[in-house]
Amino acid sequence: MSLYEKGDYVRDYSRKEDWKEYDEILVGTKGSMRYRPQGAPRVNVWGIRAEQIYYLLGECLIRTGHIDEGLDQVDKVRKYRIHPDFFKPFKGTVNTERDAMTLLSKAKTIECLLTIENFLDCKRRNTEPEYAADIVHHIDELGNYSTRPNSPLWIFPFPMNATNFNPSLTQNI
Repeated sequence: MSLYEKGDYVRDYSRKEDWKEYDEILVGTKGSMRYRPQGAPRVNVWGIRAEQIYYLLGECLIRTGHIDEGLDQVDKVRKYRIHPDFFKPFKGTVNTERDAMTLLSKAKTIECLLTIENFLDCKRRNTEPEYAADIVHHIDELGNYSTRPNSPLWIFPFPMNATNFNPSLTQNI
């Protein structure tokens, strides 16, 4: 909860009761892993969302030196996520790529909560020395767990049946 900005709609204004009706609607192919309640945020079966495109464009602009233009793309999403009493634009607040990427990452992490997008962003950025960082997860009952940038946990191995039946496919770990 501490990752949310003050005034974030999801943190402050959405109610569990609002999702109950959606959770009773099942989507996907019956019997498959994608057969699940519509309200479950883990998988977007319809494809990439507009918000993700804004963040993608924002990152491209930031990485090519257009920091304010990139942060403006992030703000286009945030202004609909943060209550107007609390919204303060990111645009014009930082001057370096690293600082801009920090702001973008913080906002995008919440936007893409419980999606593979966050895993893929962390994995991708951990291949770049200037953005590599330990990822720390805190579980109240168990304490902190860290994943280092060079950890083998970032790599999903090929399933055994894939390598057993395809001799030209070598394991990727």
